[in-house]
Amino acid sequence: MPLLLANSSPVRDWESFAVADGPPRPVYGFRGASGIDGTLSQAFGIAAATGAAVLLSGDLALLHDSNGWLWAHQRHGRLTVVLLDNGGGGIFEQLPIRCDPDAELDFERLFAMGQPLDQSRLAAAHGVPSRQLASAADLPDALAWSLEQPLALLRLHTDRRADADLRQGLRRMAASTPAPG
Repeated sequence: MPLLLANSSPVRDWESFAVADGPPRPVYGFRGASGIDGTLSQAFGIAAATGAAVLLSGDLALLHDSNGWLWAHQRHGRLTVVLLDNGGGGIFEQLPIRCDPDAELDFERLFAMGQPLDQSRLAAAHGVPSRQLASAADLPDALAWSLEQPLALLRLHTDRRADADLRQGLRRMAASTPAPG
């Protein structure tokens, strides 16, 4: 099934951590000038063209194209949206801009941009069923459920600082692993 990776952390994580010998699948993304504009709408287009698709998106990318849910009533093909809700701006946790909490820079306001919005309720307003996942371990069962739906949202809350620490640890581990000889 095709996978669309939203800009920011999902596409960078795929580029950094996807296994080279994994099963082949069509992977879509758009980088450059488009930023996060049109993420959900593009996912609907891919699902229509291919019959089914999965979108992996962060909360700000999904919110930025929330009017894309309007396609729900005109859709063709199945679409599962996997939402990694980290309270906004997780990509910025990976940059050396976070300061001491007492510093002048208001990181939360300027970079994180967390929104007080329940994405599941927004999807429900468009008739889209959703499931809240307690942990990443719930993903296989939730995906099985979602793939039986014409359209579904799976929402996993994560901690963006812990996510950034995990990425840094994985990069350090990869850098210290000897290349196969």
